[in-house]
Amino acid sequence: MNKWLLGARLALYILLALALVGIVHSSLSLSKANKVNAYLASPDSVEERPDHPSAILADANDFSREGDQQALELLTQLLGQTDGEIQQIARYNRGNVNLRQAFGMDEDDSQMIPLVELAKQDYRDVLKQNPAFWQARYNLELALRKVPEDPTVVEEDKAQEIHNERSIESKAFKIDLP
Repeated sequence: MNKWLLGARLALYILLALALVGIVHSSLSLSKANKVNAYLASPDSVEERPDHPSAILADANDFSREGDQQALELLTQLLGQTDGEIQQIARYNRGNVNLRQAFGMDEDDSQMIPLVELAKQDYRDVLKQNPAFWQARYNLELALRKVPEDPTVVEEDKAQEIHNERSIESKAFKIDLP
């Protein structure tokens, strides 16, 4: 019976230690969430931005409203750190920043076309992940109206793609399929 009580006591100590670890972990997570929420509520009242995707996204949105180039840097940084919905929003916002800059330029400016192309690529990436994202679809349409794509280049690419699909290549020879 003594061995059974000793085993039960040991199991209770282990259970108590695990519970304390869980409490510490939960309190640290809650503290971090409170810091992020306080920053999102009023960024000026917090000394330092928390290293959390939501806080970085909020800063990037503030910078993009002001027309600051730092918004692009933050959104690009965020794309490498996150997955899912926040990444889609960051990619969409990065496309918006590029498109807004392009719309603010003259038609003769050489920087306009690359900015629109970057915006179109971001919108397409968002639509690949979420085809029902109508804001990205609308903005892609605006970008396509600003800088239309050359249909001859698309047709040449499709012709090359079809030709590649109708042949089998090996190391020694190439056989065309019917």
